[in-house]
Amino acid sequence: RVRLSQQLIVAGVFQFVNLTSPAAMLLLLLPVLAVVSHAQNYGTGFGKTTYSVSDGLGCYNWLNTYLPITQDYPFGKQACGELGRARIATGSSSNGWSNGFGMHCVSLTASSARIHKAEGCPATADFEMKFDSKWSKVVSGGAYDHFLDYNGGYWVSSLDPYITKFTTSKVPFLKLSWKDSSNGKDYYSVIVRVHNSMMLVELMSGDCTTCSSTLAVPTARFLFAANQSPEDLWGSLDDKTSKKPLLHPARLSWPSTNISRERAFFLGLEVDLVAQKQAGDVQTDVYDFSPLMPVAKSMQFHVVQRVSDGSSFTWGDYEASVMKCHKASIKDDLCGENPFMDNHIGFAQHGTSTKTLDAGIVKKLSTDLGLPFHATHNPRGALAIYAMAGNGLSITFQIDQGSYIPPRTPTGGMLDLCSDGDCASPSPTPPGPSPPSPTPPPSPAPPVSSCKEAIEKQCGDYVGRPYQCMRCVNNSPKRAEMLAACGLYRNMRKACGFPNLVVI
Repeated sequence: RVRLSQQLIVAGVFQFVNLTSPAAMLLLLLPVLAVVSHAQNYGTGFGKTTYSVSDGLGCYNWLNTYLPITQDYPFGKQACGELGRARIATGSSSNGWSNGFGMHCVSLTASSARIHKAEGCPATADFEMKFDSKWSKVVSGGAYDHFLDYNGGYWVSSLDPYITKFTTSKVPFLKLSWKDSSNGKDYYSVIVRVHNSMMLVELMSGDCTTCSSTLAVPTARFLFAANQSPEDLWGSLDDKTSKKPLLHPARLSWPSTNISRERAFFLGLEVDLVAQKQAGDVQTDVYDFSPLMPVAKSMQFHVVQRVSDGSSFTWGDYEASVMKCHKASIKDDLCGENPFMDNHIGFAQHGTSTKTLDAGIVKKLSTDLGLPFHATHNPRGALAIYAMAGNGLSITFQIDQGSYIPPRTPTGGMLDLCSDGDCASPSPTPPGPSPPSPTPPPSPAPPVSSCKEAIEKQCGDYVGRPYQCMRCVNNSPKRAEMLAACGLYRNMRKACGFPNLVVI
């Protein structure tokens, strides 16, 4: 594997150094070599984006109104908050469920221990209100804002149906135009704000009949290889006349005030830096996560640094506030979750890969770089590992534990919105050596038959249809009894008919 040298930073609009050399040509291909059948799906490589919002169900309703999504589970009002969880549809008929890329919105009430107001953590709603004026300026013809680099990018067959819907519904949006310099083609983007949140969705396409007037940006929003087209990556793209053309996950984007700081973080995660570009004072690093999971080749990860605009609320202000909250609320690896840890991207590693990442590696990286680290107990029987970058945003990994040993046995669950983690004090160390206590026998796992019987008793009509079955389980007033019979959430999934695959 060829890793891009830091000497390849150049001035101008994204020109690569010595493009005629074989090595440079290979570097150009690395970020975008993808196979159409290897789309990003839930629990495989990049599986979701999650946002901290003030109105979880309001955001879900917006997504459901304007984008081709299906409902994910768990979902709805919870103790201490709301889960507005969606997955993008993967076909013209979703049959009520999808294994597509996740788009999750999480909101908390004042009763949640995750709020950490006393520690100085800002309210998500306060950030949203500060973003209101920035968004209004942008969609009213103002300059591009650094906050717009925090988005999920999706390729669509045509922007026309979305522009028509947004215009009819009076939903503000921003139109961009940009150039694929490798192939001499023009492309277009629409950035839209989800409800009242800071969740931004960028739709990208080569088809836009109303894009004669756009904000032209020098930064390519997606890197194509020479002689490569969108159809090479995402298939025929033949649903242009659909009211909601399908979304094809293409790019994740983070803003940063210090791209070199983020570079140390990403390279420590064993991923490849495949392009470094500069256009004026805008720097962009492009990362390839396929060493951790080959299917991740179909998703680019961009990190963008811009000069501060000097406004009253800059991305630098946001970074500083979120990082201050992380450092104040996180007491140890298991204790101190806060709302802004919900601003994360989910990544799962399993099967064969070039590089192996585990919790021990992430813990050491975080310690070495002075970054926050957190592990949350997953009721499905594993730890969710939060790797927090210097910009305050996170990647939540489903990875092996490796050499990592948590400070105590974790309890609780990542979807318990009332809890800020496992904050029980560790047992005191005895003053001197003492003989080890005998290890008690492990509690017997609930018999498989009792779990299956409990599921069949309440949701028997859906067993064998796993998504419908788990919808029944999660909405059942007898859910607690089924979980007690099964012992672990993953056992309920297995009884419903899911394979043995853990998804966070």
